[in-house]
Amino acid sequence: MPTTFLFNQTQLQVIKAMQDRIDCVVEKIELPPDSEPTPAIVQGNWSGDWINWNHCYQLQQKLYADAHDHRIPQWAVPNVNTTWNARRNRLGRGPLQFVDQESDNTIGITLASGVGANNS
Repeated sequence: MPTTFLFNQTQLQVIKAMQDRIDCVVEKIELPPDSEPTPAIVQGNWSGDWINWNHCYQLQQKLYADAHDHRIPQWAVPNVNTTWNARRNRLGRGPLQFVDQESDNTIGITLASGVGANNS
């Protein structure tokens, strides 16, 4: 099994385009604190975070499919959830946490290897 992988120029451009796409999506879903809140944000951050998490999960799967089409190894695909959490940390919000309003249980959500996992 080879320990190195040689990327061609097209593959590197695709990976850069993937990261640019992720950055654009994350900037739209994780607004700075001083930005004007949209009606959807005011309506409920809790449900909005679930929608955003689902959108990020779907985007991650799409990136994996695109990587397969370009013969890019899965380990080289940028991680959407990591980028989202990095932006949240820069804005002082910490990792994404969901609170079950009925039981007050906190559910941490992560995307690991393209699979959603609930950590209680």
